[in-house]
Amino acid sequence: MVTPMACPFFIPTERLDGVFAFPDRLPLAAGFSGVCGAPGQMLVKPSDGELREHCNLGHAQCGRLPLDRQADSVRFVAKSEKHTITLKYVFEKECRPAGDGTLVYDEREERWVSSIEDEKLLRQAECFLRAWKSRGNAKAAGA
Repeated sequence: MVTPMACPFFIPTERLDGVFAFPDRLPLAAGFSGVCGAPGQMLVKPSDGELREHCNLGHAQCGRLPLDRQADSVRFVAKSEKHTITLKYVFEKECRPAGDGTLVYDEREERWVSSIEDEKLLRQAECFLRAWKSRGNAKAAGA
């Protein structure tokens, strides 16, 4: 499954149900409230409009984003096999690839097998994984 993209500086904290018309189409497979993780803006709470227009959708044009940044957005692609879920993440800048990586989650042990240092990205991956699994996508992983 491929999703649209979220702002790479968004730190999701709580799932928002009933706020977005099509939450399954959102980058993190659901809508989230959260805080900004951009330099100099750490933990600033975006307005409801910013959450809807920028944080949850990526390619944001909000004034909190640093001019010099690695990416404008990040997307996740999930694949499940046996008891493992592999998340591929791709950063984009100006609608072009700007880096990527892979995270692996062990369902039996309920933990990440791989790790990354980017706490914002890890938090997004955790939220994406939870929402993705809640829709029944991970059923094949246990088979």
